[in-house]
Amino acid sequence: MTKAPEKLPYDYLLAAGYRVAPFVVERLLYMRERLFSRQIHGHQWSVLNGVLMGDRTRPNHAKQPAILIGMHWFAVGGAEALARDCINWAQELGLRVFVVAERAGGVPPEGVTVLDWHHRPRCEWGTLIQELVCKENIVAVHIHHCVPLYAALLVIRQNFPWVWTYDSTHIVEHMDGGFVRISGVWSKHIDRTHVISRGLVEFYRQRFNRAVDLGRMIADREVSPVRLRSQQSTLRVAFVGRMAYQKRPVTALWTMVRLVRWGRKTGVDLRFDIVGEGPFLRFVQQIAAAQGIADRITFHPSGADVRAVLRRADILILPSSNEGLALVAIEAIEEGVIPIGTDVGAMKEVLPQELLVQSYPAQTVRGIVRIMDRLWRDSAFLAKQALTLRKNHETLVSEPSAKDVITRYYREALEVK
Repeated sequence: MTKAPEKLPYDYLLAAGYRVAPFVVERLLYMRERLFSRQIHGHQWSVLNGVLMGDRTRPNHAKQPAILIGMHWFAVGGAEALARDCINWAQELGLRVFVVAERAGGVPPEGVTVLDWHHRPRCEWGTLIQELVCKENIVAVHIHHCVPLYAALLVIRQNFPWVWTYDSTHIVEHMDGGFVRISGVWSKHIDRTHVISRGLVEFYRQRFNRAVDLGRMIADREVSPVRLRSQQSTLRVAFVGRMAYQKRPVTALWTMVRLVRWGRKTGVDLRFDIVGEGPFLRFVQQIAAAQGIADRITFHPSGADVRAVLRRADILILPSSNEGLALVAIEAIEEGVIPIGTDVGAMKEVLPQELLVQSYPAQTVRGIVRIMDRLWRDSAFLAKQALTLRKNHETLVSEPSAKDVITRYYREALEVK
């Protein structure tokens, strides 16, 4: 197992700030992020020129065809979950699988060949890939948030035109556009791009004049009835996510503090589950103790059974500063939990407007408390949200799945000779 780096920029300053005035620091971090987001257009957005492709006929090779899957790291996350699914789908089709990660962190997948390249200079990755393609009969490359593999696309296109190139993207980052921008810039070197939301389909069309394939990270499974009942005397609230700023675990804790106050006024006993690990975990635990609610919180590691946690919960809160389309929100709906989240990314594709809140931290907290109060008091409002969530889930299930789209890619790479 490799350990993810836990050091934060301005670590000591953050530690002191969260100790003295945690919710002021949360506002300042939000304003800092929005300030830097204004520089997003300063990054390269123009599409790189393609190369003149040679014959795409695959040469004969003694070894069974293989695929190279690139990941950011092996930690827990939406992109990583999809990459692990892709490993299984590739193996089901008979592909041998090689996996490489840009950074150390997390537990590598089992049953595959893991390439330990993260410590190698990025300028060497092109040579390493050339050697791998020739030796192992690589017929496809699938990029899941791996910058060095994007940079190696030119080498692949020029030297191995029979190798099919694919990528999957999830979210437009505030600071620089993230992997969606990188994917768009390399558009002419990528055969197919898979995205998880309608918002990203439209983003690629408008920004890069490029068609991409929508594939939902969802299976057709039964949706449990909503567990929450109006006027119930106890409420269990869950927060699931990596303890990093994007998920805003401190804002989640701030919300929990306000919910406890609300519960004292209404006679409701509030209990909480927090699932995840990361550099902000120590701040969350420190603030919980200082605010006197630590005894109400059960902390779970990142490898915990999320669905088991959700089966005990009534509400899931997602106060993220940015999201793609949170997989845990879909899981919550399936387990009878009502998700409440910020109106960011593609969250409106799964949550009704009445369950979305603004992203400024104080407004996020007030909005979640207000919605929970209404759900608790107003049975008609609760029933309406439960019905809308079920309908939204049905819509998502009716659309192409990630498995449908990606296995079609892999069959394409296998069939072309």
